[in-house]
Amino acid sequence: RGLADRSLLLLASRPGQSEPRLNAAFGEAELHGHARRIKLAPLSAADARELLGSDVDPALAETLYRESGGIPLYLEQLAVAARRGTTMPVEKPALLEPWLPEAVSAAITSELDGLSPSARTLLQAAAVLGDPFEPDFAAEMTETAEQDELSDLDELLERDLIRVTDSPRRFRFRHPIVRRAGDEAAGAGWRLQSHERAAAILEMRGAPAMACAPHIERSARVGDAAAAAVLVEAGQALASRAPASAAHWFEAALRVTSEREENLELRLGVMVQRAVVLVFAGRLEQSREELRQVLKLAPPEPS
Repeated sequence: RGLADRSLLLLASRPGQSEPRLNAAFGEAELHGHARRIKLAPLSAADARELLGSDVDPALAETLYRESGGIPLYLEQLAVAARRGTTMPVEKPALLEPWLPEAVSAAITSELDGLSPSARTLLQAAAVLGDPFEPDFAAEMTETAEQDELSDLDELLERDLIRVTDSPRRFRFRHPIVRRAGDEAAGAGWRLQSHERAAAILEMRGAPAMACAPHIERSARVGDAAAAAVLVEAGQALASRAPASAAHWFEAALRVTSEREENLELRLGVMVQRAVVLVFAGRLEQSREELRQVLKLAPPEPS
């Protein structure tokens, strides 16, 4: 039986992941004035606050909104995870946080499952690189031929997992959470090797320490003096304008630097630099504790 007179059919879909016949039917209906397409925008901060309810702490609500990007499903699931006591990243991390609500992860994983193996690999490499990313860089990491790279790129665009930017050679993920899911889809060993490869490529390109540091932090071995030097350089570059970030890179350098006796002077120097930037970051007690450790480790003679 057909629809009764004056019936209204509402259909929600993501065009990039819909059947071509369905998209064609929409277009035909619009052409003859029988349909109207409404493109949904993300929630505003005020709408998100209303959805979360007044019982959510304002600071947490702001973090939830930022992490969700205003997508209702993500916002609700992030809120559920927060209520269960899951740790929320309260600052934008230098690298991906290994944290994604199970329901959100499952929803995006179902999208990734339909990808060809090569397109999925390109997405995972892009997730390692950041957002936005250069597909040529991701292809170089995975040693993918240019023609295959372009085919994989088209597939990711068609699935609406990535989107174009104003730059013709740079693309972005549909949502930061899609990037996280892409990162989680790869194994720990694959990510380790990819970060190592990315750091090596950036070094060959003569990239600044700040560009190399995130990948080095994820892949360097303890005792790698060259890696530690890059992390220290990144900290020094940020010391005056972003002291909290500088403290992070100095700490990363200390983790990479071996605690052997011959490295004591080097470690003390990095610890002092970290203590200084912690002061400027307003973290006075942490700075004091760092200096206490310096005094404890320092040789007894004046220097």
